[in-house]
Amino acid sequence: DCFLTQMDALAELRKLQQELKCLQKKTNNKYQLSESNVVELIQSMVDLSLISLLHTSDGKAYLTREKLEQEIRDELLAHGGRLSLRELPALLSVDPVHILAASQEITRKTGAIHLIEDELLSSVYMTRMADEINETLSEKGLLTLSEIVTQFQLAPRFIEQVIEENIGSRIEGHLLRTESGLAVGSEGAASSSGGLAIYTEAFVDQQRALIRGVFTALIRPTNLTQVQARYNFSETLFPSLLDQLMTTGRLDGRLAKGVYTPQLYLRAQQDLVSSFYTQNQYIAYDQLQRYEMGISGPFAGPESPRRGLPEALLPRRARPRLVLRRPPPS
Repeated sequence: DCFLTQMDALAELRKLQQELKCLQKKTNNKYQLSESNVVELIQSMVDLSLISLLHTSDGKAYLTREKLEQEIRDELLAHGGRLSLRELPALLSVDPVHILAASQEITRKTGAIHLIEDELLSSVYMTRMADEINETLSEKGLLTLSEIVTQFQLAPRFIEQVIEENIGSRIEGHLLRTESGLAVGSEGAASSSGGLAIYTEAFVDQQRALIRGVFTALIRPTNLTQVQARYNFSETLFPSLLDQLMTTGRLDGRLAKGVYTPQLYLRAQQDLVSSFYTQNQYIAYDQLQRYEMGISGPFAGPESPRRGLPEALLPRRARPRLVLRRPPPS
């Protein structure tokens, strides 16, 4: 009856199913349907678009799209929340095309399951991921995005999403990003390393103390790359922590062209040049060049005795006309 409500229609359908089931159980019944009859009947209903069914790949069964979706969910749960679509055709005996379509429908219906490339991931698995990342972070102190990608073998953008959603909660650390080759963290820290990293406060404190100790002990100009490699400072945090220590005055030195020169060395240079000048009343240009104290000309004339020469190098009792006097020819 076309006027039956949907509920009445379902009740009527169940009644007809029950009657058919009773008839099939009766032996020697002329109305009993053979397997081929059932197959033909189902195929006719499919052809007439009365029902929508999928064939299993072995041809032994039919299933609805809803049933396929439920079976995929069950398999995902059984596999701990992570399952490759490539495994499902063999597990469910269903064509990969139908597997993909059903998986996409599942992710559309719920935000608790994600399709990442060719894998299904549940929210339960993502929570477990965050806990594992936090455990590794607590052991190492610093983790880069590339290390986490290697650990889980998932797309970097997806892992970044998991980190962002859990940082400060399940993941007890801080986020460090890169922009234009410099990594910018929550406190403005910078790094020459690319990508994304997470770190703990304890690790940063440890690195800061080590860097301060090593650079305080330096007595001559030192290449940053060499000292970083020798003491195995974190490539991600080393540049920013060194800059922070110098800016706050906890390290006294000069940084230029990748070389750190301690103030102790600079003062020794100044004392040496000043002593020579005081004793001899002149200093050669090439000597200043060796100490990186260049002037604007080969020698400074009496009309401009201070040109190019740091104030600290001019003794108070020195006569200006004798500054940088050319030595007599030998």
